[in-house]
Amino acid sequence: MNKLKNVENGCLHGKNVLIIEDDANVRRFAETSLKRFGARIFEADDGRSAFQRLMEHDVDVCIIDMEMRETKALAFLQEVLKVWPWLGIVVLESEIDSNKQALLELGVVHRLEKPFTYDSLVREVAAECGDKSDRYQDAETAELERTQYQLRGLRRITEAALRADTLADALRGLCLGIGQYLHFAVIAVLAREENGHRAIFNVQKHVSKLYMRNVADIMVNRYESLTGKLVEPTNFLIERLGLGDDETGENEVSSSFSVPIIASAELRGILTIATTENNTYTRTDIAFLYYAANQLATVFSALAYMRNLAIKDPMTKLNNRLELDRKMEAAWRQTTQTGAAFSVVVMDLDHFKTVNDTHGHLIGDDVLREFATLLKKNTPEYGVIGRYGGEEFVIILPETRQAEAIKICDVIMAEIRAHIFCADRVPLRITASMGLASTTTITVGSDEAEKDPQNVLSEADQAMYMAKRAGRNCIRIWSDSTSKKEMSNVDEQEISKQRVERVKRNRSRIMVVDDDESIRLLLEKVLKKEGYDVESVDDAREALELIKENAREYDVVLADLRMPQMDGIELLKAVHGVDETIITIIITGHATIDSAVECLRYGAYDLINKPFQF
Repeated sequence: MNKLKNVENGCLHGKNVLIIEDDANVRRFAETSLKRFGARIFEADDGRSAFQRLMEHDVDVCIIDMEMRETKALAFLQEVLKVWPWLGIVVLESEIDSNKQALLELGVVHRLEKPFTYDSLVREVAAECGDKSDRYQDAETAELERTQYQLRGLRRITEAALRADTLADALRGLCLGIGQYLHFAVIAVLAREENGHRAIFNVQKHVSKLYMRNVADIMVNRYESLTGKLVEPTNFLIERLGLGDDETGENEVSSSFSVPIIASAELRGILTIATTENNTYTRTDIAFLYYAANQLATVFSALAYMRNLAIKDPMTKLNNRLELDRKMEAAWRQTTQTGAAFSVVVMDLDHFKTVNDTHGHLIGDDVLREFATLLKKNTPEYGVIGRYGGEEFVIILPETRQAEAIKICDVIMAEIRAHIFCADRVPLRITASMGLASTTTITVGSDEAEKDPQNVLSEADQAMYMAKRAGRNCIRIWSDSTSKKEMSNVDEQEISKQRVERVKRNRSRIMVVDDDESIRLLLEKVLKKEGYDVESVDDAREALELIKENAREYDVVLADLRMPQMDGIELLKAVHGVDETIITIIITGHATIDSAVECLRYGAYDLINKPFQF
């Protein structure tokens, strides 16, 4: 009881307190009271924002109003304490005994009746901090040894997951791997994918189909409660690993525990253990599950980043050629199913080589980035924009008739003509030549139905050449009759030569430089799968010689920061001395503020941490 009576200044020093209250005046009063005693304060006015704060910060105590309008506080506490069982709770109530029994079942004993005084609030929060500290004291030596053993195994599991081809493969490997260290009836992962959700179950004891359905329901309910987003049954894939169904096995889930998988402050999934006995897991098991969820979040981030690297043009952040082709095929399938029109725009910056030769490639790069921003600003949301290579860009307009596409082109052309590029350094006026091709409404058996998206892209490309021949800085529209006649007069050798040069510019060649073979293999595997030309070496000096021998052939260099003989920063400096257009990205497991600043000072495009946490 002494800790309730003797509250000293600084008694909450270093403690993080989250105030969940929809009355701004109450929040301000509580904040002022607790800050006087050293607490760091976070605020939320409903359950959803409160959950976001809990994901973003290491909170010691939550103060929650049980009578908020938009949040069912008791249900919120039930879910939150399943995820963060060590979290301290102080509740605010108008009637102190209204939820007494339900709160006691959750282990909540510190309650305040409204209105309250600042000293009573501080005493309750300090008491809750003390109680939690007593409850979660240091583990015994045997538990520490077991934790160390589990963590060593988890490192191996994570390394294997990072080598997986897909997120689904990574989840399978992690789910099976965890089963080597946690021997429960079921270990399961529910994860959000690009087009839905996937659940993978590692079944380690004989249980029935009903048991599995019950585990699935628990995971889905917890996921939906924490995210506020529904798991649609039509886009929900379920996989089962390990033992098969056993109708003589258990039907009821006696006990379960779930941990959120949080990547980039966003909940991406749920990791769950389920038992056939009551509360058979220990604090060590729960701690291991949290470590596993953190490692899985690393896998999510790494695979997402590598996918983004593989589908986005690193300079403009637009779709690259491979991703543009993929999205064009998908848009074409959708269009043909609905029988609508389809339009493609190809555009090329005029005299762009002169910009590079006169002002340098850095200014040229900035022009390309500004041009990409103009396109994103003036293209409808349904449009798909990509950099096709060099200074050539493509816009796909699904279900868009020619007349509407012309209006879009006119707006973009007007914006380009009015824009001053690099206005704060070397103000430039840049023009573009634009070609448009459209299908009419597609009907089965028509000539249009025989086309494919590459036909339409080729027609837009030829219309762009017509714009070039017409003096540039204009739009030309493809039509089967007039355009074919005009193109028949064009020197085919000239067009062929121009296209070869564009293909050369479009090739994306990446060099990976790392003395860690596993990192090289992972990057090479992921990038090659997406169609990139990848070369990997373990020596920075060898990498530099290859770049010197093949000037202007490499687009991106991914280099480790710490390597023998020559480190990543030395390589970065040397590479830019040979070819300033190469994009350099530094990878390191030893990032510091100083190293980050030094990398950026010498022209690194980005610095990322191993094991790929972004």
